[in-house]
Amino acid sequence: MRKIVCALVVFLLIGMAGIASAAEPTQVIRSAVDEILVILRDPKLKAPDRADEQRQRIAAVAEKFMDKKRFAQITLGRDWRKLDPKQQEEFTELYADLVEKTYIDRIREYTDEKVLITGETKANDNKAEVSTVVVSKGKEIPVVYRMYNDGSRWRTYDVLVEGVSFVMNYRSQFNDILAKGSPESLLRQLRQKASS
Repeated sequence: MRKIVCALVVFLLIGMAGIASAAEPTQVIRSAVDEILVILRDPKLKAPDRADEQRQRIAAVAEKFMDKKRFAQITLGRDWRKLDPKQQEEFTELYADLVEKTYIDRIREYTDEKVLITGETKANDNKAEVSTVVVSKGKEIPVVYRMYNDGSRWRTYDVLVEGVSFVMNYRSQFNDILAKGSPESLLRQLRQKASS
């Protein structure tokens, strides 16, 4: 269950990056949730012979809105500067592929969970948090979307599922690799995961 929720959250995270500027944070979340859920609820796409089509549609939604570079920068934090521009570009693509590959099949296990928006808190004009609850089989899983306004639109930069930060989880893993090795060792591991 938690894996399905995490997968849904990840695709909502990357799918919310580019929704229109006039939208408030809550509207951005609501629009992204609705778009992803339409694909997941389409009975025609649940057939085994349509699995690839459903995967492609989910990936297309994510790709349409994803600010891959910002997502990669925030995940690596200070370690981003350890990578040269070419490595940064490769890391960005490999990381986006890893996230997609890791979660796309899990999100297909969606079984009509409900996503309820429970509140919005703005720290200032440029930062906000939108609180939601994913309800499944009577269990409520709190999910908080941390967002920033880049001057033209609201973008998500982190998601907390049951208090666990998606970005910090990956940052911890990547920082451990970089502490013991070079940027090339991180890229090598990501390349291996991408090819498996």
